[in-house]
Amino acid sequence: RERKLQHILKDRYLHIAVDRQEYTVNWKSRYDRRFTILLGIASVDNISGYHLGSHLNYDSNVIAEDIEKLADELGDNDKPHYLRRYAQYWLSTDYERAAKKAFAKRKTPWPEPDELDSELNQPVRGLQVRPEYVMLAHFLFLRKLLKESKVDFSLDQEAGIERAFFYGFSDMVTAGKCHAMLVAIKKGLGNDHRVGLVGSGQKLLEEYRESREELINEDDTEVKRQFIKEVIKLGSSSKYITNDGFVHNPFHRVTEPYKKSKLITSHIPISDGRKAALHLFASLHAVDSVFNLNRRCISLLERPKSSESNAGRSWSGYQAYSPSMVVKMLDIQRTFYNFIKVSDIDQKTPAMRIGLAKGPVTFEKVLYFNPFEEGRGVK
Repeated sequence: RERKLQHILKDRYLHIAVDRQEYTVNWKSRYDRRFTILLGIASVDNISGYHLGSHLNYDSNVIAEDIEKLADELGDNDKPHYLRRYAQYWLSTDYERAAKKAFAKRKTPWPEPDELDSELNQPVRGLQVRPEYVMLAHFLFLRKLLKESKVDFSLDQEAGIERAFFYGFSDMVTAGKCHAMLVAIKKGLGNDHRVGLVGSGQKLLEEYRESREELINEDDTEVKRQFIKEVIKLGSSSKYITNDGFVHNPFHRVTEPYKKSKLITSHIPISDGRKAALHLFASLHAVDSVFNLNRRCISLLERPKSSESNAGRSWSGYQAYSPSMVVKMLDIQRTFYNFIKVSDIDQKTPAMRIGLAKGPVTFEKVLYFNPFEEGRGVK
C-alpha cells in the first residue's frame, strides 16, 4: 500500500510533526549491567495522523566483529570519527573513550550526539549508529517521499533535528514550498492546571473578539490567527514574543500548555498572515500521541524502573534484550496505528484519511497477506 503513497501525496499539503524518543534495552549479562539506549526519530502528519516513518540508531544487518576488524585495519580508531570509513557506527573503542570521558561528570540521561554515558553499553548484536546520521537519513527519506508535496514542519528542539531538516529540505525551503517551526511546551503540569489554562485562553479569545467589530462573526480559528498576526506585527515590543524569537500562544490546549514556536525559515519572505497561521497550527501533538501509544501498548518499550536490590540500576522484566526486537515492535505498531486502529472521533484510520485505504484493515488481512492473490499480482 505504501508504494502508492508518493503518488497519493502529489500536490497535497501536509503538516508534519517530528520528535525523538528513547528506548532502553536490558543488560547483556549479570556480569555487565550497563544497559543500551536506542534513540528513535519519528514523523507523523498532524492533519491525517498518518505515521510516515520511525527510525532507530541501530543497524542489525552488520556483524560487529567484521566491522571492528575492518576499522582496525584502516586505522579508523586513531582518526576523528568524521574522517573514518565507518564513521556512522559506534565502535567498542568509542564506548571505552566515552566511558572514561563521562566517568568524572555525568551530564544528561541521553548524551549529546558526540558522546555516550559511562553507564551505557553496546548492543548484543549489530551496531549502534550515531544519532546525527539517523536524523539526516530520516529527513532524506521524507524528502524522497514528499518531493511533489507542499509541506510544513513542526520540529522538537532536540539537538540535531533542525540541521537535519535543512539538510534534507533546503531546496524546497528556497522554492517557498516548505516552512518549519521549532515547537516547545511546558511539561509536568497537572490536569487541573492545564484545564485552567484552557479556560484562561478562551476568556482572552472572547475579549479580543469583542474588541474587534470585524471579528464578531468570525470562527475561533480566524480570531486566534488575527490575534497572533497582531502580535507578530508588534514584534519584540509584544509580551508574547521572547528575546530569542519564540512566539507564545496564549490559547492553550490541554495536551500542549504554554506552547511556543519559532519560525526557522524566516529568511524566505512570507506574509504576516501566513506566519500567524504557521504559529497557530505548529504542534507536536500527532507524534506525541504515537509515542504515548508506544509506551502504553508495547510492554517492551515501557520506561525502566530502579530497584534497591539492583543498587538503584534501572531494569525492566518486560524490556527486550535484543535491539532488533524494538525495531520489529515499532514496525508492527506503525502498521496497527496507520491501518487498523480506528479513531473514536471520526471512525477512520490515518490510512483512510490520507487515501491509502477505503476502510479499516483487519488483523487477518495483515497476518495472512498474500501478494499473489487476485488483483495483487506483482508486475
